[in-house]
Amino acid sequence: MKDYVIPNGNEREFIENAEKLNIKELMFLYPLTKFDATNLEMLQNGTKIRLLKAVIADKKDMHVAKRKAFDAVRALEENRAILEQGPDLMFGFEEASKKDYLHHRGSGFNQVLAKIAHDKKVSIGLSFSSLIRADSVSRAQIIGRMNQNKMLFRKYKVKFFVASFAERPEEMRAAEELKAFERVV
Repeated sequence: MKDYVIPNGNEREFIENAEKLNIKELMFLYPLTKFDATNLEMLQNGTKIRLLKAVIADKKDMHVAKRKAFDAVRALEENRAILEQGPDLMFGFEEASKKDYLHHRGSGFNQVLAKIAHDKKVSIGLSFSSLIRADSVSRAQIIGRMNQNKMLFRKYKVKFFVASFAERPEEMRAAEELKAFERVV
């Protein structure tokens, strides 16, 4: 299984944890400014894990990021405009929305975005580390939002997956745990 992480100069620790957790591929997500400065060939020596890197892009940097490599975008307020540009991956919809409504969750994702994601072949990532970092009340809201989004993903045939999207090595989880969580949510 592949896991997605957001390192900050701690790539070695992520690799060590990935080896312990039996992860086969590790995708490092870097901001555009750090993307070219990172050399994965040095890190690849001494590990059996396949290391990949991608760009976490903003709306204004997407054209540059798309030319460089696989691009990932953290969901913010302008999700429709970003989805219409067709990034390879978007994640964090559940964290972007601040308010739940009386009859539905403010999950940051809706049927319009689902149709665009399906048409543009954008994969959607559910961030497990957002649950780890949240307090108990926020954790319940995030799980409810993920559940609502998962119903939309299935209805509109949007590709989705659960990954850690960890910013610290301790936030990583084994592939079996992430698959189990994906089935439950």
